[in-house]
Amino acid sequence: MPLYKWFVIIISVAVTLIYPEYVFGAIGILLLVIVLLLVVIDLVVDVYIVVAVFLQKFRDK
Repeated sequence: MPLYKWFVIIISVAVTLIYPEYVFGAIGILLLVIVLLLVVIDLVVDVYIVVAVFLQKFRDK
């Protein structure tokens, strides 16, 4: 897992433990959207890399 994901997870847990009333409000929704966006971007990049490698091997044959 990339380093930024661990950083986001650790910060999210710390903020949840320190400020639970804010986390479950609007700020929590914003943090959730940011984390989900990072995960979706990571998955899209992974799929792009796999497809690019597959097409490159297919093109060489």
